[in-house]
Amino acid sequence: MLPLSDEQLRAIGAAIDALDSRARAAEHWRLGWWAMVASWELSPPSVLWCLSTETHFVVCGGGGWRTLGYDPARLADTRWAQYVDTVEDVDRSETITGENIAAGTGFVAFENVYRHADGRGRSRIRWAASPRHEGHAVARGVIL
Repeated sequence: MLPLSDEQLRAIGAAIDALDSRARAAEHWRLGWWAMVASWELSPPSVLWCLSTETHFVVCGGGGWRTLGYDPARLADTRWAQYVDTVEDVDRSETITGENIAAGTGFVAFENVYRHADGRGRSRIRWAASPRHEGHAVARGVIL
């Protein structure tokens, strides 16, 4: 086995540094996500949040879901439109998010009415949603 040249050793060191840098970035992202989720989970019972695709919830949390009678863990992979009170509200929400979020024009605020899990109550929710990134949007809602 031949000894490695200084140039080869520098290249190996640079590759290790690059891997270490990516690992640190991934860990920072993971901790940032955890901190965001934790802060939202500690919010008042009127606050709810979700990560969603154009049509489905991916993950949901916050006390607001429980205020409406839903278990946030059971909302994953369900269509968000099934919880919205009227077809008009669904259409309006899709139009607003389609024009703003999907176009990447920045944060968008809108309101819609969600049915309570027992079917008897209704609550107006004011949403603030992020632009879509890789097919996903993050939204935070406040029950009014």
